[in-house]
Order: sequence, then structure tokens, then C-alpha cells
Amino acid sequence: MSLKTNLLRLLRFLFGRCEQNSRWFYLVTAIPLIFSGLMGWEYGAFWPYIIPVLLCIVHFFYSTMFVWFIIFSLYFVWAVAYTYGVVNDLFAVIKGLQPGIFLGDYDTIVFTILFIAVVSITFGLFKLRPSKRKRKETGKLMGSDLD
Repeated sequence: MSLKTNLLRLLRFLFGRCEQNSRWFYLVTAIPLIFSGLMGWEYGAFWPYIIPVLLCIVHFFYSTMFVWFIIFSLYFVWAVAYTYGVVNDLFAVIKGLQPGIFLGDYDTIVFTILFIAVVSITFGLFKLRPSKRKRKETGKLMGSDLD
């Protein structure tokens, strides 16, 4: 196979339309992003969240592996960072030091809800990853006609 054929396969794999069973889930993925952006509104932190929210909406209408990978990567890093923060804060509480996250009742409740949502969405994104659509007339996967 030539380099051009392989490049075309890669582009079709990344940007070709995929079959997505639970497209509504990508609208749910936008909710914590909007919520986090609104929490930082007065500090100007809302605008960086616009692009991931738009990607979630785009993926709802036109599912691709590339957009799924970006959304999954974002949520995976977010979940790892939150998990590190929670574990670090729990050790600080055990040692009798001042916690950074669990400062008061309101902070603890909001962060815990957001933590559970982010980790749940990360697992959901992994489980609900898109699959390549099959061609109805040939039964082959898209891009396999290059052989």
C-alpha cells in the first residue's frame, strides 16, 4: 500500500462519520463544562470552555473518532487531576493540615458532585466510543474499498 492510501485511510478513520449509539450522552458531557465555565465567569474563565462545549455539540450531530478522542482526552485528564486533588486533600486532612478542596460544606458538596460527574462521564465516554459505520450495499467498513 502506498503512503497516499494509508493517509487517506487515516483521514477517513479520524474524520469520517461514525455510528454513535448514545448520541444524547455528548449533550450530557457539555453540562459539567458549562457549569465549570459559569463558576469562573467573573474571572474570565468561561471562554476557554466554549470550544469543548462546541465539540460536544458537534459530536452530537456528526460523530467522528477525532472529536471523540479530544473529548475523551479532556475528560480523562480532568478526572485524573480531580482524583489527584481528592487524594492529596484527604491525606492533608489525615495529617491535620489545612485542606485545599474540602474547605467548607458548600465547597465539599459542589466539588464532590463535580468529581462524581467527571469520573462517571469519563467512564461513559470510554464505554460509548463510536464505531465505524458499515456500508449498506457492500457490508464493508468505510475505507476498506481502498484495498
